[in-house]
Amino acid sequence: MNTNNTLHDKILAASKEIAADKGFQAINIRAVASKAKISVGSVYNYFPDKSALLQATIADIWCDVFHRTGQCTALSSFHDCLLWLIVSIDKCSCQYPDFFASHAVCFQKTDNIEESREKMSEYLEHIHKGMKLILQKDKKIKAGIFSETFTEDDFIDFIFSNIISGLSGKDKSCSFLLKLTDKLLYD
Repeated sequence: MNTNNTLHDKILAASKEIAADKGFQAINIRAVASKAKISVGSVYNYFPDKSALLQATIADIWCDVFHRTGQCTALSSFHDCLLWLIVSIDKCSCQYPDFFASHAVCFQKTDNIEESREKMSEYLEHIHKGMKLILQKDKKIKAGIFSETFTEDDFIDFIFSNIISGLSGKDKSCSFLLKLTDKLLYD
């Protein structure tokens, strides 16, 4: 067993537990060290500052949502992918109530804004690729629906941003978005 990975994981688990219990604003190096029952210096060995710890915590939460379940890429329809995505992100926002607000603030309150944007782009790109894979393997989608001016990539970006908007607003079920997508994609 690699103790470096184990300690890193222990730090992130403690940070996520604090985020779930008290919100992201309660995360700091000392609180995480205390929760993980390790020294403050041990946390600093992995994360040079609070911003890096917050970014890693958010990244790990996205990993929990999209990677660790393995469900999304096993789905065969884009509709089912959207349902799974909506439920997964909603569960995340229930477990971490201030996730979306903290997410935006975390990536704006950093010394290296460009590095933060790159990390955020990496998370979103991974989600995008998974959605595109399922979109392309869905045999029930109308033929010829996408073109040079109406691309799969633009469609996925539109859908994902509207899922986030719906879940952080009034339409938690994203029912209108699902109906719109079904009308557009399927006969």
